[in-house]
Amino acid sequence: MERCLVGAINCLFSFGWLVLELCLAENTSLKKIGRSSMVYAWAMLSGILLSAITFLPTVTSMGQQSRSSLDWSLVTNTFRGNMLSVVLGYTLGAGSSPTKVSLFCGSLVLVGAVALFFSKSFKIKEKLVLGIFLVISLLMYYWQPLFMVFSLFKDATSYWYRYSYVGSLFLIFMASLFFGKWANTSQKSWRPLIKATIIICGLAVVAWCVLPKEPRIRWGQSGIFLGALVLGLCLLTSSKLQRYQKYIVLALCLVVGSELSYNTYLLTKDMFSEVSSYQNYVKQQQAQIAALKEYDPALYRISQTKAKGEDINVNITANYNEAYGFNYWSLASYISSPSGMQLKTLADMGYRTEGERISVVNTSILPTDAFLGVKYVLSPYPIKGLEKVSLPSAAGKDVYQDPYALPLGFITKGVAQASQGQGPFEYLNEVYTKAMAEPVKLFEPLSYTQVVTPKGIRYEFKLPQGNYSVYGSLPWNWGVDGTKLDLNGKLQQVYSTWLSPSVFYVPTAGSQGYVELQTNDLNAFHAPQLYLLNLDQLDKVTTEIKQQSNHVKAKVVNGKANFVVENAQADHYLQTTIPYDSGWKIKLNGKEVMPKLLDDTLMALPLEKGRNNITMEYHVVHLKLGALLTLMGVILLSSTWYLTRKGSQGRK
Repeated sequence: MERCLVGAINCLFSFGWLVLELCLAENTSLKKIGRSSMVYAWAMLSGILLSAITFLPTVTSMGQQSRSSLDWSLVTNTFRGNMLSVVLGYTLGAGSSPTKVSLFCGSLVLVGAVALFFSKSFKIKEKLVLGIFLVISLLMYYWQPLFMVFSLFKDATSYWYRYSYVGSLFLIFMASLFFGKWANTSQKSWRPLIKATIIICGLAVVAWCVLPKEPRIRWGQSGIFLGALVLGLCLLTSSKLQRYQKYIVLALCLVVGSELSYNTYLLTKDMFSEVSSYQNYVKQQQAQIAALKEYDPALYRISQTKAKGEDINVNITANYNEAYGFNYWSLASYISSPSGMQLKTLADMGYRTEGERISVVNTSILPTDAFLGVKYVLSPYPIKGLEKVSLPSAAGKDVYQDPYALPLGFITKGVAQASQGQGPFEYLNEVYTKAMAEPVKLFEPLSYTQVVTPKGIRYEFKLPQGNYSVYGSLPWNWGVDGTKLDLNGKLQQVYSTWLSPSVFYVPTAGSQGYVELQTNDLNAFHAPQLYLLNLDQLDKVTTEIKQQSNHVKAKVVNGKANFVVENAQADHYLQTTIPYDSGWKIKLNGKEVMPKLLDDTLMALPLEKGRNNITMEYHVVHLKLGALLTLMGVILLSSTWYLTRKGSQGRK
């Protein structure tokens, strides 16, 4: 997905570069412009055709994802920040933010790009064209309409300027133009370099006075490198130092290399992770997953309540891709363009969506996990209802088995529709009610009393007799930084902020407990939703489903699934936890069928009486068409090369 986005950005950039070259060209005419435009269009078409085998399926897949629609509401005639902040972004250690871009690629590039406008080697037309394009290249980051164009009309968050390399490349291009002509003149002038330095320092002083101070920016160190570089360049212009020029050039190389290396060090230091700690975590996690797979080689999903990298916060993390790294199935993932329907289904079942790309899975909602086939949970703390497995602890986590977990395919008597505005607790009741074709109350509201505390408000409750666990949610109208939950004194949870969950588990011991909301803004929160989960009822329902699914045999390999259901009843369904996608081709006893979808996502197959043989095979959408177009591209490009070569030989 990311490569497809970058490819689209590069195509936009290439068109701008075509316009730049046409504007800089000498002796242009409409005929030459038209011919160059046709050559460009042919080259772009050839490139698209050659990449169609991967490009077309990827674009088709993206069209079905959560961020496929273009958000035209974000195209407003506004500025994202002060354009002068680009000066802050061109200093050692500076990074990008929503209102500031970092185009840093060294003092040599900056001096060369600015000195071009003071060089007599360039015509006024060239300076004017390059100046206009320089302003446009800055507007790409600060003027909202151009920002949206290069963000492909998406709400770009976290990586605001993934196309910042385009601006850096243009600066490098300008610097190369200047130094190319400067190096080839017999008498190198130091005047453009000094004038450029004065302008750069002047802008830095203005930025220092006007813009808010940023502690991470090293103005002094940036100035030292800039001064050393300009001094070295000026020394090269001296005719008296001709015999020392190779040493001066070597010194300049050391300055440039040191500056770029030091900037890399400053940036990576902020993202530094202790290597030995990470290696230790990976080794332990790999060993734990391997031991679990040996202990139970069946088909199931694994979840966890803690991942690497969440120690800084209280029970929040963005590390949701460990399943890819350690090769197991999970509910959690973090990709740029996930399936919107999958995100919605997980949110309906209690795992909140963040940023249209993450399902916040940092606890175990037992009915959800059971329905979706999560058989094991890796957790540093126990969760009532889960059973600890006698496997070694690793990375501070033990292995817990979910005794209620259902298989990948199981028999139900009905299929739940999309949630009609129900909360996750009521919707889960509905899911199991439809599956059993009778009323099922897994979750029941829990009464509470509220007490004002110095930090916020506490919700105290008493547990009835029985086998229950407690879950809750405190819906918020807006996020409040610094908010935390004290969950019965046993767990702490950051809340109502980036990556925080909505549904939380409350550890209990004895007959009473509490949830304390610690916040500076109580008005942001609705009344709490505290629920009892009846574990005996969950056990009864899932046991019955598993018993009536004993005659289901499943075989799953990459891209294929086969289910055989013996002695089926005509009014029943084979409910799978496989999400629907248009690439699936499903056959029931040799006849192609369309599945019924639970919450518009999970595929359920209506069964025929008797034996049912269900085959599911995934085909990448438009792969064959993409391959055909790529073949056409190869033929057309080869023909163009042949005709061009033949024509050049004929002219000889």
